[in-house]
Amino acid sequence: MKLFKCFVILLFITLPTLRAQQDFTLEEWKKLNEGEVIVRREKVNNAPWPKIICFFKAQADPLSSVAVFAAYEHQTTYIPKLRKAKISKLVGPTEIWVDYIMDMPWPLNDGRYTHGHHLHQLKSHTYQVSWFLVQSNQAKNVKGLAKFSPYPKSTNQSLVEYHSFIHPKSFFAPLFKGNMVKDLTDSIHAIQGEIKRIYHHDKSLLLNFTQKVTMALKGEYPYPQKDVNKK
Repeated sequence: MKLFKCFVILLFITLPTLRAQQDFTLEEWKKLNEGEVIVRREKVNNAPWPKIICFFKAQADPLSSVAVFAAYEHQTTYIPKLRKAKISKLVGPTEIWVDYIMDMPWPLNDGRYTHGHHLHQLKSHTYQVSWFLVQSNQAKNVKGLAKFSPYPKSTNQSLVEYHSFIHPKSFFAPLFKGNMVKDLTDSIHAIQGEIKRIYHHDKSLLLNFTQKVTMALKGEYPYPQKDVNKK
């Protein structure tokens, strides 16, 4: 009887981990462990581009990983084709609007858009950034999220789950579906690389980024409101 109770308790404790892991095949876990990115596509009705879902291992703990990701103005230093990323509005400590300019392939005009970002702490050591479209010259709708949770059996690595859906305005959009997927996966690899670089080689910048996330989650504005309003 005692053995049965121990089994039930153990099953209860490990069930969340099992649920988190059951979506991956053994081959996918092997790829994740080796640092590869898992890319999945989901068809969206009446949309020319699919929803993209990516999974990858980040070489940093979840707080450090989300802190690098949520350093929006820093994104121009490592995201391919991103020319501008400027915070334009602080709606609240955890909601930040950012103006972007992205290079687009000919004959499309450069993407000029504003995204709103929400920062959440879902539970202990698990964080999420979600984003939505405010305005854009290229897209009808944009939705996305990046979730950072502890990587199994590790205290200094994260499992990152990244969702992106873009409904473009252009009539030519179906012709550029392949470009969209490539550009997105290139960005994911860049995010993965920048998290690793900062975590291992730029502790002062990492501290700055993590302090901003910690402040926001405590209800404090991570950026001076007057400085943002001047931009």
